[in-house]
Amino acid sequence: MEKFIRTVLRGLGGSNAPWLPDFVSAVEFSASASDATSGLAAFETSLDGSNWTPYNSSILTFVDGNYNLQVRAIDMAGNVEAISQALNVDSVSPSLGRTITGTAGANGWYISDVIVEATYNDPDPSSGLAVNITTDGTNWGAYTVPLTLTEGVYELRIQAKDTAGNAVATLDYVNVDTTAPTLNGTISGTMGSANWYTSTVQASVTVSDETSGIAFTEYAPDGGAWRVYSAPVNFEDGQHSIQFRATDMAGLQTESEVFTFQIDTQGPHIKLPSRWYIWESADFRSTTIRRLCWAFSFMKLM
Repeated sequence: MEKFIRTVLRGLGGSNAPWLPDFVSAVEFSASASDATSGLAAFETSLDGSNWTPYNSSILTFVDGNYNLQVRAIDMAGNVEAISQALNVDSVSPSLGRTITGTAGANGWYISDVIVEATYNDPDPSSGLAVNITTDGTNWGAYTVPLTLTEGVYELRIQAKDTAGNAVATLDYVNVDTTAPTLNGTISGTMGSANWYTSTVQASVTVSDETSGIAFTEYAPDGGAWRVYSAPVNFEDGQHSIQFRATDMAGLQTESEVFTFQIDTQGPHIKLPSRWYIWESADFRSTTIRRLCWAFSFMKLM
């Protein structure tokens, strides 16, 4: 006896093909049989354990579902040759969504921890589903529970893939900065007595932000409006105040204390008249004294 059964499957194989009978499109099945000695008496098929029915070499089409197809050939002598073929067809991609929850700042940054939650489903005919996630675009792990993203910059990818190989994915760039800038203001000059500076005073500030970076720095002199800070600020004689603040790219701000100071770079001024009479006084700015000028008066009377 020399019998031969040949089967042909035409369809788009899934990620597991050809090792497993998974397809992500409709499958066309055809078969042929021959017997070189006594000839064929019957050529039949059975689907999922149903009764055997004659097969006329026509094309059978299988859509979404799981099937067990059997084919047998019987020759005129009663010899039987049979094969079995499993078919799994899943052409429906999984559904995948995600929610990203946090406090929005400026320029696309979040200023609080961020919660990432994935929602997914594998519609019928479900072939099984795996959901994986990465926060750096490279290192993947299984998604099981909502994920918390703390301060940092993330390339967030989520993928849902069924056993047949159908896959869907999402991509989000998530930036989180929960720390306000650091700021250090300084006042420099020559200090005299009683908390008075006796030189020009220079006010300066240093700022830094490790995550989103500094957007701009400002100062408010003498209780006035905020101005953009680009270089140290100089103050001359008088009573003054200054305050600094820094804003990062995420919109977080830090304000300094209000610095107050007083400057007097001029020595005392003494004003003397060109001549004194007995009834005149001399003004030494804040101190008035009266002197008797007997010699001058005596000279004038002569």
